[in-house]
Amino acid sequence: MALVFFFLSLGKPRSSLLQGSALGLSALVLVITFHSFSLVLGQPAQLLFFDAYRVDIFSQMFKIVFALGLFIVIYLGQGLKGVVEELKAEYYMFLSLSTLGLVFLSSSVELLTIVISLEISSFSLYVIIPFRFQKGYRQQMEAGIKYVMFGALATGISLYGMSYMFGFAHTTYLAELAPVFPELIKTQPLMVVALILVLGSFFYKLAMFPMHFWAPDVYEGASNETAGFIATLPKVGAVALLLRFASFAGVELNQITGILATFAVLSMVIGNLSALVQEDLKRLLAYSSIAHAGYVMVAILCVSALGFASAIYYIVGYLIMN
Repeated sequence: MALVFFFLSLGKPRSSLLQGSALGLSALVLVITFHSFSLVLGQPAQLLFFDAYRVDIFSQMFKIVFALGLFIVIYLGQGLKGVVEELKAEYYMFLSLSTLGLVFLSSSVELLTIVISLEISSFSLYVIIPFRFQKGYRQQMEAGIKYVMFGALATGISLYGMSYMFGFAHTTYLAELAPVFPELIKTQPLMVVALILVLGSFFYKLAMFPMHFWAPDVYEGASNETAGFIATLPKVGAVALLLRFASFAGVELNQITGILATFAVLSMVIGNLSALVQEDLKRLLAYSSIAHAGYVMVAILCVSALGFASAIYYIVGYLIMN
């Protein structure tokens, strides 16, 4: 899909051709992800690319959610009225690339693969925020710069935490980290710090305290179509990642549950109280999403099958409603 729009961007295609191609290709993606989900039902998990990429029911289910989200965003944003006319082909290309990064993310079970997947998804969004078209309106530039700056900060913090994790555990694979994680948490206090630093990047995607500052300005500055995408799909990706981490860490996550629960409570309180005084609808949506990040974190912190199922159910409902 991204390649099709790359080649279309080389010419001057009509808006109707772009819209039809986007709807058709996103529908095809949705059909293929449903088919791939049916293929893995009842099958053991498969590992690819030196065991860095895991294909199982969990990953394929999230891929359906990403494909569905992309289709809904394209369907509801027909005509892309909020996007510069000359950049509509590029807009669809970067939207496809961002979704591709999230698809990679749902199957990534190795720290560096996770970082690369996050960056593929994020960089595409950094580019399309300034694509907004509205006469006399320039806040999209400020929104784009803020998103890039906070994104770079979040990535740097996460990589710093990952370097500690690798230093202690001598591996970047989640499956190999899980067995040594409980002992390292007890013997190496810095391991707790490392884990919190790594989670910083996920909090940024989820717009959860303390990495929530960017959301209101970015939502307000971006076009409605872009804000609809940023407000939903990256958050689903963050939940998928957090569930992967929590499932590999298991009950040993309880060592840092207090810290994460504090962040969740602060997200709920700050998000809801700040939303009360907003006069811009998209800023209201942003603070609402900060509060929702706290709610979904509560389900993840249960570290149980029921808690994980609740988190997935919640985030799918959140995606469709937003």
